[in-house]
Order: sequence, then structure tokens, then C-alpha cells
Amino acid sequence: MYTRRQPEKTALYRVMQQHLLTFEQQWTDQADGRTLPKFVTDELHGFMDCGILARGFAHLFCDGCGEHHVVAFSCKARAVW
Repeated sequence: MYTRRQPEKTALYRVMQQHLLTFEQQWTDQADGRTLPKFVTDELHGFMDCGILARGFAHLFCDGCGEHHVVAFSCKARAVW
């Protein structure tokens, strides 16, 4: 049976949700003009979107048994070789 992964219930997700914007703001407020590299902020924000139904999902339905599932989009990049 499929069970949706619920990243929003993990401790890491909750900490990121509470402190990510403050963390970014503290980096940009420094007097030396440093900012976080774009790839870092992209990864952090991607983590916050990964597996969250509000950020996109697919509704799967089986004609055979009538079961249906809502599957959140994943942030995992797939390497193409």
C-alpha cells in the first residue's frame, strides 16, 4: 500500500520553515556585502518544495481495482546518461 512521505512533519523541515528566511536575511545584511551563492539558496528552497502537495502533485487512479493516490512531485533530479 502506498503511503505518502510527509516531509512537512520532519524536524528538519520544521526548523527550515521557521528559520530559512532569517538565515538568508542575516547573510545579506552583513556589512561586507557577502550573500549566499544562488545554488545554495536554490537547493534550500527546493528542499522546502519537495514532496509538498501544494507545490504540485499527480492524481493516480487504477481502473482495475479503483484505488487512487495523490503523489507529490519530487525534487530529486534524475541524471540522464
